Amino acid sequence: MTARAVALRTGIASVPEPETTPERLLARSALGDEQACVNREDRAERLDLRRPYDDVTEATLDHLDHAQVRAALAVLTELSTVKTRMRDGLIRLRDARGVHR
Repeated sequence: MTARAVALRTGIASVPEPETTPERLLARSALGDEQACVNREDRAERLDLRRPYDDVTEATLDHLDHAQVRAALAVLTELSTVKTRMRDGLIRLRDARGVHR
């Protein structure tokens, strides 16, 4: 005879419910699933190494890049052939942008 059956038979009402009832197991499982989900989301958020995107900053940097290109194009000299002009222009554009090999 189980402890619960003995308690009911003798009139003792303070016997706790067993922890292995299907309802309790399901409730415990649901709580564990919820906690696991929260833990996964927290971990993913902490490991996210992407920088936040700022429209104003990106627009400003794009504007500065365009201004540098325009300034570099303005100082290009007249050269004899298209090939030479393109090569010289790309070299000067690279130098004006501050790109080093």
